[in-house]
Amino acid sequence: MRKISLGCQASEFLESNKGKRPSGAGPKGETAETLWEAQKGHGRCKAMKGNRLRALLGYALLGGTALLFAGCGQQAGGGQGQEPPKPINISLSGVSNGQVVSGVVTVGVSVNEDSQPREVKLYVDDKLVGQYTIAPQGIRPQALSYEFKVNTAACDLAYLGREDSTGCTSSDPTPLFTNGSHTVKAEVTNPVETKTLSVTVVLNNSDKVLLTMSGNNAQDATGYTWYGGQDLTLEAVPVVYSGKTATAVRISDATPSSPPVIPGTTIPYTSTSIAGIPAENPISGGKATFSIPKSGNTSLEGGKRLAAQIRYSDGTLSGAVNADYALDFTAPSFSAYKIKLNGVYDTTVNGLLGSTSGWLNGQSPLSVTASDGGVGGITYQIQVQKVSDGSVVATLNPGDTLASVAEAATGTYRLQVVNLKDALGNAPASAPAASNNFGLDKTKPTLSTTFGANGKVLNGTLGAASTIPLTANDPGTVASGVAAGPGGAVPTSTAAGSSGWLVKVTTGGCTYTLTAPAGFPAVPPQATYNLDMTTTSAPTPTGCSASYPTISTTQGDGDYTVTVQLVDQARNVSDPVTVSFYWLTQKPTVQFLQSPGGTYSLGGSSYVDVNGAVKVSHPKPLLKAILYAEKALASSSDVQVINPSPTTNIANGTALTFSSNGSVTGNYKDFTASASNFAFTLRFNATGSYSVTIAAVPEAYDNTGTLNVANLSNSTSVSVTVNP
Repeated sequence: MRKISLGCQASEFLESNKGKRPSGAGPKGETAETLWEAQKGHGRCKAMKGNRLRALLGYALLGGTALLFAGCGQQAGGGQGQEPPKPINISLSGVSNGQVVSGVVTVGVSVNEDSQPREVKLYVDDKLVGQYTIAPQGIRPQALSYEFKVNTAACDLAYLGREDSTGCTSSDPTPLFTNGSHTVKAEVTNPVETKTLSVTVVLNNSDKVLLTMSGNNAQDATGYTWYGGQDLTLEAVPVVYSGKTATAVRISDATPSSPPVIPGTTIPYTSTSIAGIPAENPISGGKATFSIPKSGNTSLEGGKRLAAQIRYSDGTLSGAVNADYALDFTAPSFSAYKIKLNGVYDTTVNGLLGSTSGWLNGQSPLSVTASDGGVGGITYQIQVQKVSDGSVVATLNPGDTLASVAEAATGTYRLQVVNLKDALGNAPASAPAASNNFGLDKTKPTLSTTFGANGKVLNGTLGAASTIPLTANDPGTVASGVAAGPGGAVPTSTAAGSSGWLVKVTTGGCTYTLTAPAGFPAVPPQATYNLDMTTTSAPTPTGCSASYPTISTTQGDGDYTVTVQLVDQARNVSDPVTVSFYWLTQKPTVQFLQSPGGTYSLGGSSYVDVNGAVKVSHPKPLLKAILYAEKALASSSDVQVINPSPTTNIANGTALTFSSNGSVTGNYKDFTASASNFAFTLRFNATGSYSVTIAAVPEAYDNTGTLNVANLSNSTSVSVTVNP
């Protein structure tokens, strides 16, 4: 492309036209001052390009482009010494005599220096296809090139010069230029003359067919348009450049085996043929019309490639023009009623009913599975019907639950899918089969306990008094019940769970699920059970190396948390009942750190003092630790603890024992608070043989929360003899 120079005095023109819309300005209506930045008084100009300068100079272009540069050394004309225009010399580029062209052709028109053109036009035959108009105000072009883009395959003049032209449309299929010889003529006008330059070219555009599918359509998830569900119409508009007479259009199936999908999509081509295709229909009103009926195409689903050919009056056919369409006349295929049991476990309704004795609950979302190889966008509703008379008690949308449906006995209800269709409205000819019959239990079981030792030390030696009492109930209008025996399990993402009692014990950092607690009763309506910890067992859970501890009346001491739940047959799960305790069978360790045992003499005195020290240890708090002395027929003051104060009589005629609540009847020194190291001084006030004993018992409870230390006390004794 050549350049021209403009004098700096161009700014004078701009100043005089400030705020005016130049002739031929672009669609934005830019004014001169927005298109040119002049440095007035400084002799400097800035370069301008393309459309902005074109608008400034008043060009009216049809797709043409020009590039001009301002040169500060030029002079302004326009009646103030401007030189007269030179004779016009024209040259053409892009086309030449005899050249065979098709589609969009770029034609360049160059004008000699100093010719001062005012208009540059381009014609094909007698049709104006592009024009530049140049404002005359004092700007003297030195050299200028103009570019025109001509779409020789366009249907009408409106497309000429448009680079984005795609050719004819169904509204105007008549070509502006048929094939053969045509004259391309450039015409340039300046103030004193008009000159032209022509070449003859040969147009050679292929005849084609414009295909338009109309009728019911919808977009899939990717935004691709599918057609179907109802009768469709295919319009074929022939566009003839060859000059032949078109009499009909032939449509045939050209679906390829490769590629396997419509290019640019994931939609597979289908081998199923289109009913009524191939077909050849006459042209009427400039088009041929084809029907693709719903009937006869109910198995058609997928991509199809159609080939369109023009039938000429001489009987010959044009080359084929192909077009791809996604067609879908096939209804979605129903698979199964689905349920997400308790919102966790996905399975089929019919499959689940076999393991729930025909029960469903009200908290599990329902849906159906249906496949569609076409447009997709499957929609449906689910009816809940009474088995007895088929009446509809509820209509559910995908993901709804049975929460709004009343509880009823096993076999009362069934599910029925209705309004199953894809985005094009394709629906099964008949409704899918209903689900198996089921009962509805929406109410979860309840569970309670009167265990009073929660958080305390439980005396594990008490037998029935150290069990956990439980009361279970399965309320509701029609309860599904809880199965007898162990093995209940909450539904998970991988299993439906099972009806029954669910007992978990956490100890030593591991949680064990009990497998063989005895005598779990069936529910309803109400049941009681005492969880006997001495009869339980459990497998070792994953991630734990310790096996379940042996819990008995002689061992298993430690902290325990027991969680109990009920799972009914509809897989409603009760709120948990949780108790914690320390299982205790261990007796305290009692010992003399300094034994007072031995033989002593009064030596003429009325008493003798003996020192000693004791220690009692236990992992849990002590209820009581005592020191006492035993001698047959002893009086209470025969033996006294004189240190630490206060002085306490500890002599008894018989051995002392702890009652179930830890109380002791007799004389003793209570040293519970300092049992870990208790130093003392005994004063013997009478002669004879004594048994000095320390005894202790921990704080422990039975299952009602009552103090009960039976079988938990321990003692040790030493002999003391006092002589006169």
